[in-house]
Amino acid sequence: MASGSQATVIAALTANGLITASKIGAAIASGSTAMLAESLHSFADTANQGLLLYGLNQAKRPADTRRPLGYGREVYFWTFTVSVVIFFLGGVFAIYEGTKKAFFETEHHSIDPFWTYVVLGASILFEGYSFAIAVGEFNEYRGDKPFFKALLETRDPVIPTVLFEDSAAIVGSMIALVGVWIADTLKLPIVDGLASIFIGTVLCGVGIFLALESRSLLIGEGASDEDYAKARACILTIPEIVGIEELLMPQLGPEEIMVNLAVTFRSDLTIQQVEQAIDRTEDAIRAQVPKVKRIFIEAESLKNISSNRY
Repeated sequence: MASGSQATVIAALTANGLITASKIGAAIASGSTAMLAESLHSFADTANQGLLLYGLNQAKRPADTRRPLGYGREVYFWTFTVSVVIFFLGGVFAIYEGTKKAFFETEHHSIDPFWTYVVLGASILFEGYSFAIAVGEFNEYRGDKPFFKALLETRDPVIPTVLFEDSAAIVGSMIALVGVWIADTLKLPIVDGLASIFIGTVLCGVGIFLALESRSLLIGEGASDEDYAKARACILTIPEIVGIEELLMPQLGPEEIMVNLAVTFRSDLTIQQVEQAIDRTEDAIRAQVPKVKRIFIEAESLKNISSNRY
């Protein structure tokens, strides 16, 4: 899903850049706190897409002596950074500004809603378009797996991050639209501040969720149950192998898995036959799970026989 992830991020970056500029103009023209919160939200989203693109490019770097297992987890770090930006720059700031306007300002300025309606309506359309692209890419990736199950189990956090950002953006724009309309129609500026608080609450929730997901990936998750089952099944098809002592499949990045395998071979095999069996085992694993890039196999039943393959 790496190439699809990059295309999705570029589409979101373009949409959010245009939306941010228009929202800032509308916030200045209207004097709406909710609109200001949405401007900061869109600015944070734009910055986040840039961070995700940077992470995707960093993850493509080949392994070297400093990072012998590669840079695949760069994506996880920058996704975590995105969650922090959403929480603080988007959520906390929106709650602060909304609270200040709703409960501590003694003089409220009137709101000119015209450009707010225009910009929020356009942003909902643009965000919806970006969201549809992300959903399409994700549906292609998940296949027949249920949507939310695939969303929670994916080892590529980029498209889910875009999905949650776009969802929060659409919800936030709708809240701002309703808040500005009520504040203008009923002449209750406090509602504009309350709308900003609601927007900030949504963003904080998204930030916390993404942070928890990124934390799990940063600490280290194994391959999916499906990939694990495929690898185990094809290993057991090798006639020279009579048992699997240990099978570890840590995820090194969205598109990279490492296999650490300890197996028991038949006791009547020669060293040459074991080596041939190891070669076939590696080929079988890679054929079934293309994301496997590194395989380490240890022959448990024979002394001093091990194979480390790259």
